[in-house]
Amino acid sequence: MDMKQNADLAEQKLLFRNLLKWILLATIIGMIVGLLSTLFIKGLDYGIKIYTLNPYSLLLLPVAFFLIGYMRLKLFPKDEVDNTNKVIETIHQAKAVSLYSTFKSFLFPMLTIMVGGSAGKEAPCTDVGAGIGSFISRKLKFDTLERKRFMICGISAGFASVFGTPIAAALYSIEILFIRGSYATLLPAFVSALVAVEISSFLGINYFVHEIDLPSLLDFKLFGATIFAAIIFGFLCLSMITLFNYCKQLGKRSTLSLPLKASIAGIFLLLIGLSVGQSPLGLGTEVIDAAVSGTAMPWHTSLLKFITTTITLNFGGSGGAVTPLLYIGATLGSFYASILQLPISFFAAIGIACVLASVINTPFAAAVLSIELFGPEIAPYVGFACLISFLITGQRSIFPSQFFEK
Repeated sequence: MDMKQNADLAEQKLLFRNLLKWILLATIIGMIVGLLSTLFIKGLDYGIKIYTLNPYSLLLLPVAFFLIGYMRLKLFPKDEVDNTNKVIETIHQAKAVSLYSTFKSFLFPMLTIMVGGSAGKEAPCTDVGAGIGSFISRKLKFDTLERKRFMICGISAGFASVFGTPIAAALYSIEILFIRGSYATLLPAFVSALVAVEISSFLGINYFVHEIDLPSLLDFKLFGATIFAAIIFGFLCLSMITLFNYCKQLGKRSTLSLPLKASIAGIFLLLIGLSVGQSPLGLGTEVIDAAVSGTAMPWHTSLLKFITTTITLNFGGSGGAVTPLLYIGATLGSFYASILQLPISFFAAIGIACVLASVINTPFAAAVLSIELFGPEIAPYVGFACLISFLITGQRSIFPSQFFEK
């Protein structure tokens, strides 16, 4: 064997050892995050069940938000890593996420969602995944690139454990960070996601899957209506991003104390709940299920959810944006289909994909998520729809930290 062959063989051995190393590491973090996410989801479900037994429980909204603001101020005055945008920023800057912050990532969203705040349960799980990844990578003395990769595996595991979509989770963890050249990270991200889903499923978490019946051949009339919907949804998402970010800046510029600002936000949510009912509050999964099952939704359903989510996430509450975006997308698609006499279930799924692709700049993850949730027949429609709506919003997002690396 000549020197070149020896060098090639040594390189192949190194690559193989590195591959085995990352599969093992991804499996470990997938198991840990899958277990923690399951505890969070089951705890949240139990809390919501107990809370909703009391007909006057909605009145506790301002009180709970005040407590969140007070704990932020007194217990976590310097630690702000408790939302997806901050986690993205932290990963890009190669900073550590403390376990103290990880605990907060569970506590605040659980309290927010349980009392009726409009937020999702995916961010707590992804944030905790990033925190666990940061902690383990520091203990193992990983370099900066390895630390980022391991935290991405944690994010992927957290997302997958909530939605049960491992392929979309791996893509989401890459796209949400907007890191180029991340193909080497996809495999461990997928492994961690798959392991987390298996752990959560084994421990009793049930996942939403709703296959939509479509003809095997492309329906050009349906395809045209999909393209038109994607354009409309894209421009609506552009408006949502602008308004959401404006309110975020408004919340940051407020001179009110955190507890007072949060309690005022809670009062606004309480008034909305008393005026129109609790549908736009909380997780809203029952509305998503109804829209995807073919129920026509009025035009204001999406608007109300956007308002409650904007208030919750920018003025005192804590949690994820993905679940509310699923709600907004599903109800937008339902309304669009109902006024044009089109298949409601199909366009609810298209709405979900377009809103996710546009508002948080994850077109590939959104398309794959839809395929995993609604079946492979939707692929050609949802693929084009996601790209169109994504291109309309451009490099705008409710997570501006996505674009630190270019």
